[in-house]
Amino acid sequence: MNVVSWIIFIGLCVEAGSFIFNAVFSVCINPYAAHYFKLRELLDYDYGYFIVVLIFSCIAATLKAILFYLIVKVLHERKINIEAPFTEELIKYLSKMSYVILGIAIFSFWGQKYLGWIASKGIKMSDTELLRISGADVWFFMFITLYIIVLIFKRGVEMQFENELTI
Repeated sequence: MNVVSWIIFIGLCVEAGSFIFNAVFSVCINPYAAHYFKLRELLDYDYGYFIVVLIFSCIAATLKAILFYLIVKVLHERKINIEAPFTEELIKYLSKMSYVILGIAIFSFWGQKYLGWIASKGIKMSDTELLRISGADVWFFMFITLYIIVLIFKRGVEMQFENELTI
């Protein structure tokens, strides 16, 4: 599990880095590099719209890398203990992960809506899958599921603490 998490984390870091590098390169140095995102037509239409789309993509990609950093950190530091799974430290990590997932869901949703709004103006747009901002509903569902697990773990810590006091 640790190795797979590291591989995914490195891949997401490369993806986020390539998005950020190509965004800065397209905006500052060579506007023709917008072909990387297949947003050349949007750049020709409006420079500001182009930058906003890139910001949504970069934020979503960066949050995904941060999410897997937290997963790698939990696995590397061995915070998951099978004998005593209800710990405050694990709840802290799971809470952070759930809020990062919520951030991914929000920025993906905003990015999808923004791209839809731009497409309604008649501008040819690339797919949300190419920009890595699709699946906001899945990310939101994952947030709700993980948040419920965090609440269950919090109750488990309370019960474990009460049990230790009784003995």
